[in-house]
Amino acid sequence: MNRKVRLEDAKRRDGLVYLSPLLRTTKPELRFPDNVPVRFERIIKSPMDRNETTLRRQHQDDDSLARALIDGDPEIDMEAAGRIAGPCDRVWVDPEGEPLYAATMMAHTYRY
Repeated sequence: MNRKVRLEDAKRRDGLVYLSPLLRTTKPELRFPDNVPVRFERIIKSPMDRNETTLRRQHQDDDSLARALIDGDPEIDMEAAGRIAGPCDRVWVDPEGEPLYAATMMAHTYRY
């Protein structure tokens, strides 16, 4: 889409300038400093049995949870964390982490 801009200098000389966007033929390619192309991957951060809610259910009080975190790193799964996840689908879960098989989306209207 071209746009017109009218310019005028102090001596009242004017001109019409057309602005048009540059057309990109290719997407910019991201590279590391050593010229290796960047790849975007989904990785596993932590399995669901290692999240905070699950760990809080396993330990009755904050002191036992803190001791478990210091002693054994139960929140980190060294074999799963950092692995490439591959193709993923979005799954809706309830507060306990169980998958929802029939979710109903509801709209909420706000009153001010």
